[in-house]
Amino acid sequence: MNSEVQSTAQNAKRPVISKLLLIFGLAILLCGEAYFAYRLHILSAQQEEIKKDYAAANNITLGLFSVEEWHDEIAGILNHQVRHFSLTTKQKAQLQKEVEQIILALINKAEALVEKPQKSIGGKIKRFAVKTFVKTDKIKAEVPAFARMVIAKVDNPANKNQISKMAMGKVAALERTPYLDSTIKANHAITGSLYKKYQVTDRDELNKRLNRSLDQIRTTMYTFSSVMLGIVLAVLLLWWLLRKNTALHATLFIMSLLFAFILLGVGLTASMIEVDARIKSLDFMLLGEHVVFKDQVLFFQSKSILDVVHVLISQPKVDSILVGVLIMVFSILFPIMKLSSTGIHLLGRRKLAENKFIKYFAFQSGKWSMADVIVIAILMAYIGLNGLLESQLAALKINSDPLTIVSTNNTALQPGYIIFICFVLYSLILSTILKFITPHDAHQPVSADADSTVDPSVIAADPTTLSESTFRGSNIIVIIALSIVLCIEGFCGYHLSLFSRQQEQLKQDYSTINNITFGIFSIDQWREKIMDVVNGRVDNFKVSSQQKKAMQVQVEKQLHGLVAKTAKEINRPQKTFAGKLKKFAFNQVIDVREIQAQVPSFARTIITKVNSPASTKRLKNIATSKLGQLERQTYDSTGEAHIIMVKAMYKKYQVKNITELNSKLSRQLVDIRTASYHYAYIMFGCVVLVTILWWLLRRKAHLQNTLFVLSLLIAFVLLGVGVTSSIIEVDARMGNMSFMLLGEKLGFENQVLFYQNKSLLEVIQVLVAQPKPDAILVGVLLFVFVIVLPILILIAAGLHVLGNEHLAENKIVKYLAFESGKWNMADVMVVGIGMTYIGLNGILKSQLGGLNIHNDMLTTVTTNNSSLQPGFLVFAAYVLYEIVLVRMLKQITARSSIQH
Repeated sequence: MNSEVQSTAQNAKRPVISKLLLIFGLAILLCGEAYFAYRLHILSAQQEEIKKDYAAANNITLGLFSVEEWHDEIAGILNHQVRHFSLTTKQKAQLQKEVEQIILALINKAEALVEKPQKSIGGKIKRFAVKTFVKTDKIKAEVPAFARMVIAKVDNPANKNQISKMAMGKVAALERTPYLDSTIKANHAITGSLYKKYQVTDRDELNKRLNRSLDQIRTTMYTFSSVMLGIVLAVLLLWWLLRKNTALHATLFIMSLLFAFILLGVGLTASMIEVDARIKSLDFMLLGEHVVFKDQVLFFQSKSILDVVHVLISQPKVDSILVGVLIMVFSILFPIMKLSSTGIHLLGRRKLAENKFIKYFAFQSGKWSMADVIVIAILMAYIGLNGLLESQLAALKINSDPLTIVSTNNTALQPGYIIFICFVLYSLILSTILKFITPHDAHQPVSADADSTVDPSVIAADPTTLSESTFRGSNIIVIIALSIVLCIEGFCGYHLSLFSRQQEQLKQDYSTINNITFGIFSIDQWREKIMDVVNGRVDNFKVSSQQKKAMQVQVEKQLHGLVAKTAKEINRPQKTFAGKLKKFAFNQVIDVREIQAQVPSFARTIITKVNSPASTKRLKNIATSKLGQLERQTYDSTGEAHIIMVKAMYKKYQVKNITELNSKLSRQLVDIRTASYHYAYIMFGCVVLVTILWWLLRRKAHLQNTLFVLSLLIAFVLLGVGVTSSIIEVDARMGNMSFMLLGEKLGFENQVLFYQNKSLLEVIQVLVAQPKPDAILVGVLLFVFVIVLPILILIAAGLHVLGNEHLAENKIVKYLAFESGKWNMADVMVVGIGMTYIGLNGILKSQLGGLNIHNDMLTTVTTNNSSLQPGFLVFAAYVLYEIVLVRMLKQITARSSIQH
């Protein structure tokens, strides 16, 4: 007896000990999971902060789009070209003539001074001596030699440096204009704070340090994610090992819920997806010099689900706030409530477990939880966006001697996405486990027959109780009415698809002719605008008073040197009597100090001659010729292709200029958009009309088969138009960009930053055409679950209603007609596209809003023309109509089962 009592006590203690050991073991794993989750959350925030700092320091608005950067590059090129200016043989010959004319003018003036009548005896003697000993013709014959000496003197590096300083004074004055200070303050403020934060001194050192930190964080994050997944797999393995030990199931399930909460928390707060598009390097030739931009960040965003919700709720628009609230409710609150309800249902008393609220969230709320939808939507967004970015950036990659562009796409899914997927799969497994271990029957589904309520009047209206004429007449009227609706639906659908293609073609032509690659990103456009400015500066160049004074000093110095050299040459020792006589006469008649006193007057004469219209014109021709040589050294990137394309567009649309083309395209687009929406509204109205007709005839059982079959045809039309027409259009532009460069106003207009217009079918084609297996897989999945499966469901529904009993009861037909709806992703696509549009629209507006600047230095006006297209309305109408068809099918099936 005692042994039996002891055995019973030991058996009672075993479950307690097992539970304690299980709790202790799982608590250790739970602590490990929580630690790695916390570290992953911290590292995700650190990575996002570092990436944002990197993007801020290397943003394209502070580089390739910065007026200051272009100003520095161009000023450096002009400085180098002026300082290293060299004359060709032809240009030297032209200057030779100019210098000869100036020297001859100087000699003629001196000769005129000597020739003027003298009243004193001394003056007459000097005049006689000069005419006797100074041969003017001989001096004029030596003018070419003097001119060559002057040009050689000018071409001397030391003197050329002085002349270049004088010329650069004009450029330096332009550099100091306030109009060029467009981004320097913001740039210095950002870079200065980042240098101080990371304790570096320049941008290269900053980038190296940030990249090292990011590599370390990325490796650690994926390590922690792998450990967390390993712990979850260990818990699931424990479930398999203890599947027959029912005494431990409740404890194991509650502990498993805690793991799920940790996964959900990290999945919601850690970054899910990172979009990072860059121009790694852009190197091209401009005016014979290399212009280089490196690490230009085109776009960067890194968001968690909570970040997305916060961004959407922070928007001023009601639709953005609504989508943010919906995501928060169905992707955050619903999963939390579901996990909590499952725990309460398992541990609570029967009354609490059977509470409608608890029971609903534990077993029925899964269809409203959008966590799995978010996973699929993010994956689709990543694959689609990654493919689009790859194709867009690949078009920018050029590798040649005059131009080298290296673009990189660093878009990637983050560890937070992996953790969130783990949560979704883990919660599904827990839901399945709960159905097996629950002590209650709350999870048992209600039978279809019990759920189907059929009005007795429907049964009374059985076609066998009606006369044949009444039966046929009613059906003929319904067929005629719905055939008219079907024809209207088909007509509108055909024209909507046609207009959708026309609109896409017009928009593509507009975005092609006005694409930013032919504007702000076009080296030809910058070359032409810069050359216009430089040529204008050469044409309008005038020597200032300060520069004239500097030239006066230089010319006087040269003339003093020439007089001193001449006097020294004459006063050197002479061996012949004639030479000694000339030397004596020169010293007696010519006063060198008097000639040197005339030097300032001679210098002013030379400067006046240099600044004469004829001389200025010849000098400008030389400078323009040099600029032309430099212009031909600049890489011709898109000019020829752009010209050919523009001419083709002009011919296609029968216009003469770009303004007329844009105006014509805009008018046609407005007309097509208006007509498309009219047709879409008519199609939507037809769906509403058929739905109302079904409601009015819901008790006319003899008409329901006819009504259902014709309704299926309308659904086919809606589905066909919905998948072939444009559903969403992304259109971001820079309407106007104007700024001051070297004192001149430059501008770009109608620059299309990004344009995409796709239907569901085109999205699938783009994905399947990608070389990557993941893109092809997503494309195939979309094709199967968004297009093929809905078609099969409609066909199966028709066969079930019209087919014989054997066909109607076929397992495949019944499964497709009644059970496959949970795999139908059409409704998910509608929600996903709507959320994508509103979220993307908000992000685009916030990003483009940062580029809007209005001041004297720089003006930029950006526009976001992104919109949902009529095809989206039609596809949404199909999804709603599909719900109506399901109700119709259930009612028809319920009537048939009751009659039998």
